Amino acid sequence: MLLLLGSGIHAQKKEGLKFSSINQFGILKGNSDQTFQVQSVNGIQYKSWFIGPGIGIDNYALKTVPVFIDFRKSVGNKKQNPFIYADLGVSLPWNKEDKAAWQTSQYKTGLYYDVGIGYTVPVKKHLAFNFSAGYSQKQLHETRSNSGIIWDFPPYGQSGKEYFDYTFRRISVKMGLQF
Repeated sequence: MLLLLGSGIHAQKKEGLKFSSINQFGILKGNSDQTFQVQSVNGIQYKSWFIGPGIGIDNYALKTVPVFIDFRKSVGNKKQNPFIYADLGVSLPWNKEDKAAWQTSQYKTGLYYDVGIGYTVPVKKHLAFNFSAGYSQKQLHETRSNSGIIWDFPPYGQSGKEYFDYTFRRISVKMGLQF
């Protein structure tokens, strides 16, 4: 089995299968906020196709950690190429719980995606500059428990729960290096 697997990997390397890393910094602009994002994607590139897992920091409204799969397709066969991309995954809350004087909030994971277009410009033999723009959305779920109010109303000692579902839609502009 190991011999067959090793020969299969060796054959794929000859066909152009290679490791690639994309590290980006960007701006997120939406209806309620403008802030930064950072992403790192590491994956496999085969000819004009790329796929790999990614992770980042998304500071829009509520800080989250997006964990996603990045799909890219270069358009054209020149050194400088436009590309299309799609990221799909989950948005993990930075803080799972937030406590205040009269309430406690618990956050749960939601959907994350980002789709757009970009352009790659080679800098050196195995180094390229990427620029991209797209539409991004993240979701989070909050359960807020209210308790410990200074004055209490009947029925006494009751605490209430409120449920919030957040959907943040925004424009994403990123730049970074690929090697």
